[in-house]
Amino acid sequence: MRPFARLSTANAWWLPYAAGAAAAAGVLLLMVWQVVVRGPLVTLDWSVHEALTEHVPTGAGQAVLDTLARVGQRWLTLPLLLALGAWVSWRQRRLRPMLAVLVGLGSAYLVGKTIKDGLGRTPPYKDVDILHGVGEAFPSGHAANAVMTWALISIMLFGARGVWPNREWLRIGLVVSAGLSALVGSIMVVMDYHWLSDIPGGWMVGLFSLMLALIAFGPPLHQDERGGDGRQALAAAGQAETVRGGSADGDGSTDRLRQDPLGL
Repeated sequence: MRPFARLSTANAWWLPYAAGAAAAAGVLLLMVWQVVVRGPLVTLDWSVHEALTEHVPTGAGQAVLDTLARVGQRWLTLPLLLALGAWVSWRQRRLRPMLAVLVGLGSAYLVGKTIKDGLGRTPPYKDVDILHGVGEAFPSGHAANAVMTWALISIMLFGARGVWPNREWLRIGLVVSAGLSALVGSIMVVMDYHWLSDIPGGWMVGLFSLMLALIAFGPPLHQDERGGDGRQALAAAGQAETVRGGSADGDGSTDRLRQDPLGL
């Protein structure tokens, strides 16, 4: 029975990502419902707007914050991801990385745009919060782009299926991506571009798209599918395992690095 159990686990590598996508979609639908019915999750929107509207940075302060917020702008994230996807696909000699980028970008745009157009929520700087007005406030596109882009970049570079598999660098990359997502969300609120509830809505769009992109990225790779430094890294890990009786980083076997879906 063990070989069958292992085969079943290997074939179900996508389940954690599907579960993550379902969870993100569920929270996003909850947020949409709260915006429509003006529920408890949006009760702070107006008070936060009133508290910040008289203190919105101008001049140099505005320029600095607007510049920092560009890490969530599509004109930057789209070409960056397309270039990375093309490079990783070329390096690994497979189409999955480019497909992952296209799925992530496409789903983020379609889901976000559909909700924005459907709700038509006005932004706070118009000093009115109504639905089906002139606005696309919910969910925040900047927040969605930041979540999906920088996490996907980290995973494509340092994840178990990436170019240079490295758990420590992956952790650092994901922490940095989370920090950038929090920074972009905060700037959107401080600058009065978005209501407070628009930000977690955007984060959920980004997380949903990220999970779909990871499914499109494909199952864990074997050594001969990584190309270049990826093969060398896994070969070195295998040699260290033989000598030490474990993996090179002491965090499991090379098989686990290839097969553990939570290794991304």
